[in-house]
Amino acid sequence: FDLNYSKETSGLSRQGECDDVHICGAVIAKHDTERVGLNHLTQLVVPNKDNEQAFNDALCWIMTADTMFMKYSICHGTLLQRFILVFFYFSQELSPTPDVLQLATIHTCDWPGVVCDSANNFAFHLNLPSRELRGKLITEIGLLTSLKTIDLSNNTLTGTIHPSVYNNLPHLEVFNIASNNFGGSIPYGVLSNPQLIEFNVANNRFVGTLSSSDTYSQNLEYLDMGNNLLQGRVPHSLIQPPNLKVIDGSRNSFVGVIPPGFGKLANLRMLKLYQNSFSGNIPEDIFNCTLIEVLLLQSNRLVGSIPVEVANLKNATTISMSYNLLRGTIPLEFGKLKKLELLHFHSNQVTGIAPEVTFLKKRLNSYISDCGDPSYKLPAPLMCDSCTMCCNSNYECQDSHPRMLSIRTLAISTVVSYLIITIIFYLANLKKLRKISFQILVDNRDPCTIYDDQSAYCFIHSRDSCAMILYALCMGLQIFVFLVYLRASIFEIKYTDWLFHYQCLNNSTECIVYKSANIYGWIPFFIITTLYLGEDFSKGMLQLRKGANLKDIELLFSGFLLYFITLLALSTSYRYNMALATKNTDLITNVLILLFVNELDEKLVDLLHSIFPAWTDRILNQVKDKMAEKATHNTFPLSVVPVESNFSKRQRHELELLHVPCDSYRFIKQNVK
Repeated sequence: FDLNYSKETSGLSRQGECDDVHICGAVIAKHDTERVGLNHLTQLVVPNKDNEQAFNDALCWIMTADTMFMKYSICHGTLLQRFILVFFYFSQELSPTPDVLQLATIHTCDWPGVVCDSANNFAFHLNLPSRELRGKLITEIGLLTSLKTIDLSNNTLTGTIHPSVYNNLPHLEVFNIASNNFGGSIPYGVLSNPQLIEFNVANNRFVGTLSSSDTYSQNLEYLDMGNNLLQGRVPHSLIQPPNLKVIDGSRNSFVGVIPPGFGKLANLRMLKLYQNSFSGNIPEDIFNCTLIEVLLLQSNRLVGSIPVEVANLKNATTISMSYNLLRGTIPLEFGKLKKLELLHFHSNQVTGIAPEVTFLKKRLNSYISDCGDPSYKLPAPLMCDSCTMCCNSNYECQDSHPRMLSIRTLAISTVVSYLIITIIFYLANLKKLRKISFQILVDNRDPCTIYDDQSAYCFIHSRDSCAMILYALCMGLQIFVFLVYLRASIFEIKYTDWLFHYQCLNNSTECIVYKSANIYGWIPFFIITTLYLGEDFSKGMLQLRKGANLKDIELLFSGFLLYFITLLALSTSYRYNMALATKNTDLITNVLILLFVNELDEKLVDLLHSIFPAWTDRILNQVKDKMAEKATHNTFPLSVVPVESNFSKRQRHELELLHVPCDSYRFIKQNVK
């Protein structure tokens, strides 16, 4: 044994004694107390090219800056443990970055992410999730033989997992490296550790197939390999550990049938096998796992019918079988599951009548099936009255119970509100109640100002049958057009204009909405509708008030029709936009089109003026005279009336008693005479 350290070769050479070691400007002679520790560390830890710089930095730090170097034991391994951890820190970019100088005065067990045993000697847990770690995982972690937990999840670590990381960790219970960028083969050796309880390598880039020859830990409870690049068949040995509670093999490329044997897992609570290429039937023994809460089998190639044994899943909250090739009907047994929160069957070929299902927490995406139109991919239609969303054969989905009043409810509400308003106006104008009523309810308007002589709606007050027919035709045409748009905005009918604004993806239980219309579009919508419909609505209210005061059936009827057509225009504009508008610009475009229909009455008068001007003027004069006649029945004083100067004093007095402000003096003279 004549090999000793040579400073010339920076290695072992045949010479009589060791040379001094120069580290970061410090000289460590062969008889120095630190020399034994230096020899110990450099013999056990051999760096590779990827982490040589980190190794040199760690060695420099522990030999020259660590004030607690001499307090740690070589024989017990606590010095090696301290060096490996600082080596690991230097190999990563921790966030927040630990102050290296500060670590020199801190016990190893108090370092970031380190939890030691009760004696505060050995690291039991290394927990550094979500610390923005970068780089590769040093193999020297495997020398921390007391570790029970390795949690490096939610970082950006890369490279492969070398077997030396886990071969010497007999006490390891939790191995969590999820949500990193690791590649290569899955570290199967970890799964063989007899103490292992949790194994989580989800959201990485592991490739290859699962080994069927390895024996998995019988203590395993949590197994998550989701979202990797794994292929091949799932071995039967994977579901042998009897204590398994969670199995997640989703978002891989597994093929073949789902292996039988799940029924033996009495503690299984979550099974996620979605977004693979599994084929064949759904194993019936899965439904023997009565504790299952989450069962996700969507986005595979499963065929056959849905087993009625689903009734055994009394604790199930989430079940998804969408995006498969399942046929038959949805079993009525789903209606017996009382803890459900989510149930998805869309993008299959199931038909018939879906069962009524109750949910603990009902949301928009709670119950989804292929009850939408068109359904050309289904052998027969699917009816689902209790579904919260319906999808069609174009993979588009929509709320199956839009939160809008039905047309029948709108009609009844209009009639009831009309009756209530009429009664209020009548009571407000009674002499006994007039003093205590609100002034706005009291009728004090000139009848000549409560109608629009530019609208065909005023023809109802004429004495001409042709004008009355034109009034009815115009009103009927507007109602017909609005009803056409209303019907087109009904989701439940077969041929509807309702746009499907959602897409329920195959890799998630959530649905994406493609509707961007928001409050910045609805505010201009309501402003425009108010400006366009406000005058007609106010004229209708004024006619109702005057009709209630005078007990005039004609005014009550005309006011009701004007009130009705205005509310119909408003509700149609709102419902149609709810059905079709996907953008803010759609809201404004659609409302302008519908409000154009509301102006047909004015366009009709313009057309009549241009074709039959004399007849139109005669009709409008008849309306004016008739409204002036109604003014003579007004019981409440109005504004001072203008009187022609050639009237006598007695005639003026009688005119003032009439209080009629209309300018139809021909009618006034006749009455005075």
